[in-house]
Amino acid sequence: MVAELDGEEVRLAGYFDVIAGTSTGGLVSAMLTTPNLDGRPLFCAKDIKNFYLHHCPKIFPQYRGPFASARETMIAVSGPKYDGKYLRSLIKENGGT
Repeated sequence: MVAELDGEEVRLAGYFDVIAGTSTGGLVSAMLTTPNLDGRPLFCAKDIKNFYLHHCPKIFPQYRGPFASARETMIAVSGPKYDGKYLRSLIKENGGT
């Protein structure tokens, strides 16, 4: 809808001074604001859905089985719920550090 009004080159991040979020919202915020080599946002808002459908099962894995609840409890008391390895590899692939 915004592209219809302001053209294809417009990016959602251009309408805000600050974009923030936690967990998956932080990921969306980063995707909307991380610049490419030209200083423009790397992702369009319309690209985020496909990214999530493809990558989120590996970024936020869900444990199943009879001991999944116990495993998640142990993980919760011992550190972060998700290790971030797959997400860090995606960031490095896309030119981040």
